[in-house]
Amino acid sequence: MTNTDFENKLKALKLTKRDFSELCGLGYTTITNWRGFGKTPEWVRSWLENYELAQKYKAIIANLPK
Repeated sequence: MTNTDFENKLKALKLTKRDFSELCGLGYTTITNWRGFGKTPEWVRSWLENYELAQKYKAIIANLPK
């Protein structure tokens, strides 16, 4: 995943890099340094996909009758 793809996906998920760093337990500087490599680590794509699915699941659960 390119850094541009990563930043666009974060924006679509309404996450900042700081939010992402806290959720993943990574240092913020580590994440900002990915830009210099031009891509993110391989695991980031699947992490973001799972986060997106979890958010959809939470929205569905929240809308179920109690």
